[in-house]
Amino acid sequence: MDPELRGRESVIGGGIRSLVCIPLVAVDRLIGVIYADSNEPGTSFSELDVEILEALAAHAALAIAHARTDSELKGLAARLPGAETAAGWAGVVAHHQARASEPL
Repeated sequence: MDPELRGRESVIGGGIRSLVCIPLVAVDRLIGVIYADSNEPGTSFSELDVEILEALAAHAALAIAHARTDSELKGLAARLPGAETAAGWAGVVAHHQARASEPL
C-alpha cells in the first residue's frame, strides 16, 4: 500500500506483498535490522507479529552488544602487561558478563 515501495524493482521482482523492518538497537545505537517479507496474496503482518519481532530484536541486539563488548574486553585484557597471567582479568570479564545479562 506504500506508494514509495510498491514501485521498487526489488518489491515487484520478488512479488512482495507485505514487509516489515525492525531496528536492532543497543545502548542507543542502531546495530542492524530484522527484515521479513511475504509474497503470499492477501497476507500482511499483524500487530502481534510486529510485537513478537520487536521482542526478538531487543533480545538479539542485547546479545550482539554483549558479544561485541566481551570480545573487546578480552582483546584489551590480552594487551595489558602481565596478560599471560590474566586470571585477575577473568574476574573483570565475568563481572561484565553478569552485568550485561541484567535486564535494562
